[in-house]
Amino acid sequence: KQKHELTGPNQLWEMDMVQMCIDESGQWVYMFDVIDVYTREIVGHHESLRCRTKEALKALEKAIDNRNTENLTLRTDNGTQFRSRAFQRKLKELDIPHERTMINTPEENAHIESFHGTLKRSEIYRNHYSDIIDCKNSIAKFIERYNNRRPHSSVGKIPPTVYCKKVLNNLISRVK
Repeated sequence: KQKHELTGPNQLWEMDMVQMCIDESGQWVYMFDVIDVYTREIVGHHESLRCRTKEALKALEKAIDNRNTENLTLRTDNGTQFRSRAFQRKLKELDIPHERTMINTPEENAHIESFHGTLKRSEIYRNHYSDIIDCKNSIAKFIERYNNRRPHSSVGKIPPTVYCKKVLNNLISRVK
């Protein structure tokens, strides 16, 4: 794992997949999501009944929309979606370096793994989704609250989006 000296947003993102069950049908829903390591903001996510590279790319495309990715590195685990030719081709096309964790080392993707713990405790385990639409809507509301209203201890006990805006407008320096 490379050590990154981060100085601002959009320098290192972590991406992973988490799954949840829809109660009525027993179907699995797969969510690919991307976190900005500097701000702890969820910058992209996509939920689907499928768990393919296509779905991973949808989350990535949402993340890069309206963001400066000039100095960005993307870190993932070794999931088949992230190793696929299509995923690698897209990263090359976007000129985004790809860093993969060592096998069986989730701590190397600690920020997205921590978010998944929060998501499970605060959203998934507390709700029953009737279908994929209900699941998507509920997850979207949770991420909106997480990014915009929930204080985060690692960014000065303010919400990640608020922290990001303050950093970009030079209203706050790095919280240690």
